[in-house]
Amino acid sequence: MSVNDFFQRDYDELYRDRQQLSKLLKIRCFSLNYISAILEAYDFFVINKNDFDGATLLQDLYDYKNLDLKALVHDYIYLKFNCASSYTYKKKADNLFAKMHSHFHNGDLERITRRTGLGISTTPFLIFNILKNGVMKKEQKNTMDLYLIKFN
Repeated sequence: MSVNDFFQRDYDELYRDRQQLSKLLKIRCFSLNYISAILEAYDFFVINKNDFDGATLLQDLYDYKNLDLKALVHDYIYLKFNCASSYTYKKKADNLFAKMHSHFHNGDLERITRRTGLGISTTPFLIFNILKNGVMKKEQKNTMDLYLIKFN
């Protein structure tokens, strides 16, 4: 299991980094919806400091300081919407993760390697999460669909 201590800092420091991150994403010409989706994930982990671990099993590819924004959004989606308990929605989350690698210009090899790893782990991870967290609820699916639209 990976460890990332980015959110293990005081609130004022995290707030300043949030402002800088927002400016950086604007400079990189991401849409306001895309930026708001990333900041939503960021805010979730400001509150749930111990829940963000970064890229599991692989080294983080940092986009801002020691923060991998693709892993940030991916972890947020898994935790907030329990999508790992639905084959279809886990696949949607994993596809967004791969798509974000292209958006952040991490290269095809990184994108393909990481997406393949997530695909291989789908069945055992799905079974584990259904037993641990139960099935994904319809409300979670609807809310996740609305969240994912922000990345279009």
